[in-house]
Amino acid sequence: VDTLELRGEIRPLRSVVLSSPMQSGELQILKLATNGTRVKAGEVVVQFDGTTLQRTIEEKQSELKQANAEIEQANAQARITNEQNATALMKAKYDIERAKLDVNRGDTVSRIENEQAKLALGDAEQRLKEVEVRMRSDRTSAEADLSSKVRKREKALFDLKRAEDGLEKLQLKAPTDGVVNVLPNYRSGNMMGAAPEFRQGDRAWAGAAILELPDLSSVHLLARLDESDRSRLKAGQAADVRIEAVPGNDFKARIDSIS
Repeated sequence: VDTLELRGEIRPLRSVVLSSPMQSGELQILKLATNGTRVKAGEVVVQFDGTTLQRTIEEKQSELKQANAEIEQANAQARITNEQNATALMKAKYDIERAKLDVNRGDTVSRIENEQAKLALGDAEQRLKEVEVRMRSDRTSAEADLSSKVRKREKALFDLKRAEDGLEKLQLKAPTDGVVNVLPNYRSGNMMGAAPEFRQGDRAWAGAAILELPDLSSVHLLARLDESDRSRLKAGQAADVRIEAVPGNDFKARIDSIS
């Protein structure tokens, strides 16, 4: 058995990194799982402050209610206008029929009365045309007004959905079972020492890597090898690894590559 003592870094072969949501600005961490804690899939490991988004949701809910009320009011006003126009149309048609009867009396009335009846018929026909034009205009105006209010409601609904999705994203849940490894907060570090880990109360920027869940079923040992020992190892070689931090345990391994 050939034994080599090496110094290096042990990392999981695979790990899942959980980051703060994008397009959210700076967020304050309200809850953070403790480093080294075992968590189950679906468990909340990071919770950000959602006060601003909650206030936005309430505002958008109010806008949505107002938009729905405006749509109901516009529909009600359109029904009233349609009924008024229908009444005016019916009256205009009735006036035409009555004027026609007066015109058709012919020789039974004087010439002056007959001419007056013809003028009344012309006026009634003109009023009918005006009513029909007003009906088309009112219908177009009502449709445009309703379309504008529907777009307003759609925008409020879209903004509400986006805020609700953003609020949901303020909870980072473990996608798999694993052990929590809290990552360093580089903005809290200094030039002289290592950056501290994220803590509750810290502010995280958009896309900041908060913690990772390593898959410990397979780990990778990256170590520096002296040039004089290079000939003693080769890729694909089997090995038993003993780690000072984990005494009494031998880990089966295989040399992946030497570069």
